[in-house]
Amino acid sequence: MDEDMGKGFQMKSQDELIGKNGVFKKNNKFKMPIHTTHNGDKFVDALSSPLLTIPRSKEEHEEFDDLNNRFSEHLDKIEDKKENTKGKEMTSIEKDNFN
Repeated sequence: MDEDMGKGFQMKSQDELIGKNGVFKKNNKFKMPIHTTHNGDKFVDALSSPLLTIPRSKEEHEEFDDLNNRFSEHLDKIEDKKENTKGKEMTSIEKDNFN
């Protein structure tokens, strides 16, 4: 047990931090893929949802458009009902005041 003590946190030696060619090597915590351009510049792709990267067919786009339109119509109907009920409440209050 005494042998395992102190192995949890250890400092890295200089040789472990500096690569063979003398360049500082940074440890990447997140393991993101690094791509190079035709000029050799390095860049990292932005994170995106896996669902957004799935190619969609024309039919799927039409289905989503249809669902979106139906949902918008449903919201409009709800808003119209709210406006109509507000108007009815005001007329009933006015009737009570009249009597």
